[in-house]
Amino acid sequence: MDYQEVDFNAIVQHLLKSNTQVELERKTGVNQVVISRLNSGTKSPNLTYKNGAALVSEYKKQVKAEARKKSTTANASSVN
Repeated sequence: MDYQEVDFNAIVQHLLKSNTQVELERKTGVNQVVISRLNSGTKSPNLTYKNGAALVSEYKKQVKAEARKKSTTANASSVN
């Protein structure tokens, strides 16, 4: 995946469905102001490679956790 093809606005919006901006800042090290700007899409912040990589990494973790949760729920439903 090319770094410039990543939709950081969508990644941040997805992560904020289950995190506050402050929690996301704590998990990624990305400043809350940058997270807020990405979320609103009103202003493109200067996003460093390190911050971009941290957001993508957290996104991947969350997507994996969501997939495991769905799989566990589906397995529990099929047993009953």
